Amino acid sequence: MTVRAIKKFFKTSDQDWSGIYINTKRLSSTKSSVAPDPRDDLNVFSNTEVRIIKDNIKENINNAVGYEGWDREYVGDNELRLIYYFSDRISANTFIHAFPTPNKNVRETFVSTILNKTKNYYRAEWVLIDENGLEETITINSN
Repeated sequence: MTVRAIKKFFKTSDQDWSGIYINTKRLSSTKSSVAPDPRDDLNVFSNTEVRIIKDNIKENINNAVGYEGWDREYVGDNELRLIYYFSDRISANTFIHAFPTPNKNVRETFVSTILNKTKNYYRAEWVLIDENGLEETITINSN
């Protein structure tokens, strides 16, 4: 049964999604084949900045143990969810806890908020939804 690791980004009503880089070429690889959304193209990163983003991704999520696919979903105007599907809870939890640490395990390659945090800082939280649909907020220690 599939387990979902979801990273929820929240913005304020006076912000937009221009601080998030979405690799729109990868949208066709989502589990639900989500249609492009105008908010996907709001990023204002130059080609140089996009290269820096891609260079900071050291490993590919496709190599993550138990990885089955991904989706992105906008919820209302102020929430963006990145949904990663895994075959089991251990794989999903390992991915969540490895995420903020560069060069450790696997980095996602579809969306990034590496640059411009002072301009658009989004609050984020991780949620794990297990095989039974039970939702658990996962606290990440960034030390």
